[in-house]
Amino acid sequence: MGPSKEMLNSACQCSLVSRVVIFGGTHGNEMSGVALAKHWLKEPSELQRKTFVAEPCLANPLAVEKCVRYVDSDLNRCFSEEILRSPESESDPYEFIRARELYQKYGSGSCLYDFIFDLHNTTSHMGATLLRCSADDIMSLHLANYLQSSSGSQSMPCYNYLIDIPKKDNVYLQNIGKHSLCLELGPQPQGVTRADVLSRMRELVNCGLDFIDLFNQGRKLLLELTQ
Repeated sequence: MGPSKEMLNSACQCSLVSRVVIFGGTHGNEMSGVALAKHWLKEPSELQRKTFVAEPCLANPLAVEKCVRYVDSDLNRCFSEEILRSPESESDPYEFIRARELYQKYGSGSCLYDFIFDLHNTTSHMGATLLRCSADDIMSLHLANYLQSSSGSQSMPCYNYLIDIPKKDNVYLQNIGKHSLCLELGPQPQGVTRADVLSRMRELVNCGLDFIDLFNQGRKLLLELTQ
C-alpha cells in the first residue's frame, strides 16, 4: 500500500532543506554529542549529502572545556524571545551571550537554518528518545517516523515524544531553527561516554540526514502525486 493522500499533502507543506546544523555540547558534560561534534568538526565529510549542506557546532564550548552542564545558566533555557532580543550587558551570564551568538548565526533572518539536530544524553533509562517541540512541525514528524522505522535497534529502540510548546514560550535551542529534532539518549553518566550510546546517536544522526536527502530528492515527485 502506498502513502496516503493526507501523508503526501503534509509532506508537501515542507520546503526543500538546504542548511542543517548538528549541535553537540548544549550541555557540556553530555559527552556523546560533544564527542561527535568534535569528530565532525575535524572530519565533516560524514555529514555531507547531495542536496544540502550540514555542519556541526559545539553549542557551549566553555562548558565543554570545563566538562560541566553549564557555566552560569542552562544554555538550553536561554532561547526565549526576552533573552534573545534584550540589549547586551556586561553582567549578562555567559550562556545569554552564547545564545544570542547562536541565534544570529543559525536562527535569524536570512541565516535561518532549515533543520536543527540537538544532541543530548541523560542518566535516565530513556533509550533513544526523539523530542519534538511542535505538533505543527511536519518535517520533524516525518523524520522521527523514518528513524523509528528505518534505524531499528533491539537494544536501543526509538521513542517519539512531542512537547507541544507555543513558539513564544519555547526557551530551547531547537526554537531557533525552522524545523528541529532533539535526540536524548541514555542511560549515560555525566562526563563520560558509553560506546553503545555514542554509536547509536551517530547512527540516528546519519539516518536523519539520509531522510532529509531523500525528501529533497523526492519532493518534486510528491508534489506531482498530490496534484
